[in-house]
Amino acid sequence: VIDGQYEVWGVHEQGGMGLVYRVLHRQWGVFLAVKTPRPELLTTDGFLDRFVAEAETWVSLGLHPHVCACHYVRTLDGVPRVFSEYVGGGSIADRIREGRLYEGGEAAAQARIVDFAIQLAWGLDHAHGRGLVHQDVKPGNVLVGLDGTVKVTDFGLARAGKGTGFGSGTGSPTGVDRPGGTVLVTHGGLTPAYASPEQAAGERVGRRSDIYSFAVSVLEMFTGEVTWLAGPAAEEALAEFRAQSSSGGQHGRSVMPDVLAGLLARCLRQDPARRPASLADVAGVLVDLYEQLTSTPYPRPVPTAADLRADELNNRALSLLDLGRSEEAERAFEESLAADPRHLAATYNLGLHQWRGGVLLDDEFIARLESLRADTGTDPWWARYLLAQVHLERGDHDSARSLLDEMDHDRPGARESAALRRVLEAGRGTTVRTEALPGRGGWTRRRLSADGNTLLAGGSDGRIRLGNLPSGECRHALEGHDKEIVALDIDAAGRRAVSADADGVVRQWDLVEGRGLGLRGPGVTGPRPHRVSELRLTPDARTAAAVLNGRLVAWDFPDGRWYRASTRRCRRRSSPLWS
Repeated sequence: VIDGQYEVWGVHEQGGMGLVYRVLHRQWGVFLAVKTPRPELLTTDGFLDRFVAEAETWVSLGLHPHVCACHYVRTLDGVPRVFSEYVGGGSIADRIREGRLYEGGEAAAQARIVDFAIQLAWGLDHAHGRGLVHQDVKPGNVLVGLDGTVKVTDFGLARAGKGTGFGSGTGSPTGVDRPGGTVLVTHGGLTPAYASPEQAAGERVGRRSDIYSFAVSVLEMFTGEVTWLAGPAAEEALAEFRAQSSSGGQHGRSVMPDVLAGLLARCLRQDPARRPASLADVAGVLVDLYEQLTSTPYPRPVPTAADLRADELNNRALSLLDLGRSEEAERAFEESLAADPRHLAATYNLGLHQWRGGVLLDDEFIARLESLRADTGTDPWWARYLLAQVHLERGDHDSARSLLDEMDHDRPGARESAALRRVLEAGRGTTVRTEALPGRGGWTRRRLSADGNTLLAGGSDGRIRLGNLPSGECRHALEGHDKEIVALDIDAAGRRAVSADADGVVRQWDLVEGRGLGLRGPGVTGPRPHRVSELRLTPDARTAAAVLNGRLVAWDFPDGRWYRASTRRCRRRSSPLWS
């Protein structure tokens, strides 16, 4: 687990830029790809600034069905990491190399290649519409989901290392690289085998340079390999491929239709001004070709930017929350709801953020979701799913169970509802096995995190154990109390906790690093021990409150200042209580 938020499930691949990790975002419940530059590049002058700037440009592309979404750039352990959408089906380059692109016979292969080309053109056209030129279009930078959806990835990351050898591996200028790795790799911000003539010459490039590289990539899908030494020679390679095809001596993996060959020839012209004006125009020709080849309508809709606006802003807001930029996140949520006032995800995410921060009351938050649940334009199953999560977090197990029963009736065996039911049962103590957490004393107090992934258990010996669920594996042993633990609480993200012992000592904990934060309650400063009967931590971990000898005391974090409250007034103490 990294930073308490990401579970590493393995190294997905090692490409020219460095390691790519597959991680599970524990709060979002989705897999992400985390791209990390190679260590030797981090000391290169200006590299980090370029890397972050280019990644932020990728982030600005927003949401599009044929662009691999880049959520944010975050520095962990002093290294900038790019957190992007995880696409599990590999790249087009993988499919070419493994032969999967050509499965099912000639007709199926032709239709598949044209389908991939259409989606690639749409994704690049979206980037061009946002003022961004990819500059490293190639089959290795085009991912394919398990459902056949194509997504362009790695916008700008090759350019970040321009002049530093970023991504160049150990290959020759033509890009021939290490065995078992990417055969054709980036060199100085471009991949020579796919570069346009103007890019190879180091001249100014625009969207027509991407159009050239797009055509080279489609050509490779038909040939099954790169038969040209550099991108500027692809025009001649296409002419040779067509000549061999017409004479019956074609050496490629699939027959190229004449309409497509003519389109690629226009895209591969040496003069950029003579190439098609946009990839939207190219996609239009390809859609017509697909329908001619298959005698069926093209099944994918043309993406509409306006329809994506609310989703894009909601995703952006979640990314800003991950980066700790709460005010910007709230504005993005509000913009999402301005674009679509009935947007379920934005309503839930903004409401959850405000509720955990104490700005929104339980009944107000639930009323918002109930309103959308009754909306005929909202999927009632997902509305119930979000409501069930809220009820679980607030401890209303009966309401959560009722919603889960309805969900199971409508969609039996759904993975999402099954996960919530496990959390429900764990919260009721029916599946938690604390004996898996070793310790000398018995477990006198237990608290479960809101997501059901973390169990905090306090013992009669004053020790505290932090365990992962459902395995029960002990992640940290927290030491700092001398007496029996009488109260515990944990924040909504499972990253902070507070505890109290029989002497009235209250401590705050960093659960990510497994260490105490040094806060001690008034029990260690007064003339006699305090009896703690209740202890709670706000969902955002900013404030803790305890009932000490029948009176309410609250602490503000991180400064540790505390308030003593009575039924009439709340007086702030002037000195902090950090030890």
